[in-house]
Amino acid sequence: VDVKSLDPDKVYIQITHVTPHFTEEELAKRDTQFEREINLYSFYYETPFTKSGKSHGTVSSQWMRKTLLKTTHSFPYIVKRIPILETSETELSPIEVAVEAIGRKGSDLHTEIHKEKTDLVKLQLLLQGSITAQVNQGVQEYANVFLKDLGPAADRYPQEHIESLKEVYREFISLCDEALQLFAQLASKEQSLLVFEMNRQFFIMKQSLEPIL
Repeated sequence: VDVKSLDPDKVYIQITHVTPHFTEEELAKRDTQFEREINLYSFYYETPFTKSGKSHGTVSSQWMRKTLLKTTHSFPYIVKRIPILETSETELSPIEVAVEAIGRKGSDLHTEIHKEKTDLVKLQLLLQGSITAQVNQGVQEYANVFLKDLGPAADRYPQEHIESLKEVYREFISLCDEALQLFAQLASKEQSLLVFEMNRQFFIMKQSLEPIL
């Protein structure tokens, strides 16, 4: 929000959606859905932007501002509103945005695969959101822009970011494969055509990504 553009004679309330934030150490300890929904004191929200001033741009120009909030008490609490104790911001470059996006898809799959009781409907939705032709264009585009023949990306971004992106792609493909096998085991006979189609689309995606990775 550009404060200078606001009317000084009016009162404004800014509302946004936040997501619980966990460190890798916390995620290792909070291995159930219940544990990831209690004692929450750290949250984040993301704001897309481009250097040209627009909110959204092409994959190669899309930046992300990640705002981390820490509260004085943990949610849930006896009151619904808790003051913010600390705020920090991090700007992610376009290639870091890609690493986060692919890593998040992989993390969601990993969580569902390793649940004590797999939710078949959720697993299906996660798979379709990862490998179907309609949505994996984003997955493919990140690879084409930042990894295929590298081109200007090799000079514009640190090698460690390029390697990180390759690594999250490898993990993502491996998790898709594992999720598909699990879905095939749990699916009913009526879903056999769906299993076949998802395997077919995964094969196409994997074939297109393998030369790049």
